[in-house]
Amino acid sequence: MDWAETPVQRLVETRRTERETKYSGSTERDDQGRWLDRRGFARAKTALEWLSLVQTGRLRQRGRYETNLAALPPEHGDWSRLEQGKLRMRVPGDGQSYIAVRKVDGRDYWFGLGEKAGVGRWLFAGECEPPMDVTDTVWAGPVDDLPPDWAQADQG
Repeated sequence: MDWAETPVQRLVETRRTERETKYSGSTERDDQGRWLDRRGFARAKTALEWLSLVQTGRLRQRGRYETNLAALPPEHGDWSRLEQGKLRMRVPGDGQSYIAVRKVDGRDYWFGLGEKAGVGRWLFAGECEPPMDVTDTVWAGPVDDLPPDWAQADQG
């Protein structure tokens, strides 16, 4: 199987590049409502998932979510502090919930993730910055289906 790994990786990368070229700048969606131009989606979602992982650890260790984004460790080392700076986060005074949002680089498209201890997660994907309140109907969760652009796995 090792001999096939490199050619397969090249094929995947070639197809990803062809797709990006074909749909670059497009606002079209597929039949499931997902954007065809997915450039930057993986990085934005990865940053929010990283934050979720770290915040879950803080909740377990300290009984509350961290309020200061800069106090959390970077995703992949010090270089990713630049990525961390693209997140916006709000934590209410009791520390039992948080909401974080991130704009996709160079695009008018946003992803958001919110969590409440013992209740669940809320997700957002859309063309405008979401309100920092998961009770707004633009947020999906905690038991709703994933927003279409969260449901698709994206590669860096």
